[in-house]
Amino acid sequence: MLACFTGIALVNVLSAGLQIAAIPGLPQQDQLDALGLSSPADGLLAVVGSVAVEDIVLVGALTTLMTAARSPRWAVYGVVTLIEVLIHGYLGLPALGMIAYGVMRVRLYLRYGRVLPLIIGHTVWDLTTTLPSLLHASPLMHTAIVAGVGSGWIIAYTYAERRATVEKEYAAREATRQAGPGITRDLPVAGATDERALE
Repeated sequence: MLACFTGIALVNVLSAGLQIAAIPGLPQQDQLDALGLSSPADGLLAVVGSVAVEDIVLVGALTTLMTAARSPRWAVYGVVTLIEVLIHGYLGLPALGMIAYGVMRVRLYLRYGRVLPLIIGHTVWDLTTTLPSLLHASPLMHTAIVAGVGSGWIIAYTYAERRATVEKEYAAREATRQAGPGITRDLPVAGATDERALE
């Protein structure tokens, strides 16, 4: 979700910059028109399709295959991110903002080895950004929905990350405690005599 939020924020910043500078490169239609979405059913199908392609095939399968083939990390990041930017090419030059989106998602997948959180985050993000537009929600309501869901996801992610860190620290302390005497048993202690030398 944080990756989605960051990618879209960068897309919006680039779009605004191009508009202010009057530089060509912006699409002449919005995302819903570019994707041919006109009803909530179309939106749901588009969400399912984008999640399947981007999360399962692109991030999950391609990253796993490239890692198994011992491709360098920069190549894994580069290929997945390049494809992610190309998939969002209908955005025009602002699609370059999806570089951060691709990099963050590959990093999360390589770090945790799980695609389900990416699927959940992407699905929630797409539903909160697509359906209000298709249901003709007011811009204020649309912004409130996206901000609320984004904030909730960031809080949940931060909590989960902290909890995972605490669990790892606890497991490390527990392993050290259980192995404690066995680790130091063979090490010489200052001022102690060697019992074998006294025999």
